[in-house]
Amino acid sequence: FSFCYLLQFDDQMKTLTTSLLTLEKACTEVITSKPLAFVCKKLLKIGNLMNGQSATGITLNSLINIAKKKGGSGGKISVIDHLISTSDNCDAMSFKHDMPTLREGTRLDLGEIKLSLRELESGLKSIDSTIKAEQSLMDS
Repeated sequence: FSFCYLLQFDDQMKTLTTSLLTLEKACTEVITSKPLAFVCKKLLKIGNLMNGQSATGITLNSLINIAKKKGGSGGKISVIDHLISTSDNCDAMSFKHDMPTLREGTRLDLGEIKLSLRELESGLKSIDSTIKAEQSLMDS
């Protein structure tokens, strides 16, 4: 098992590293996007107006809900569509261009990444055990 594992280790490590770097880059793009922050602030204001609240933050669930919420024009236009069509800040509405890695990052399966990490850890422990067993045989 240990020898076969060693043969596959580099490929598995490259695949996992690529996935983790993509995920990190996508997260950084989301966190640092000023246009996305602008849109989220506008959506927060709209949500507060609609709900009569004064929330100070926005969650993914509330973003999803507000994206689905329709009104005006016979319920055909979503809040986000309205925001985009009435915004005077065209740069802010092109926030997806700030995040070129996001689509690729959302396609990654976090369950698979966790599994790969566990498999690598398990394989390394197995190799460590094999090395220790070989050393104890050599010392005997």
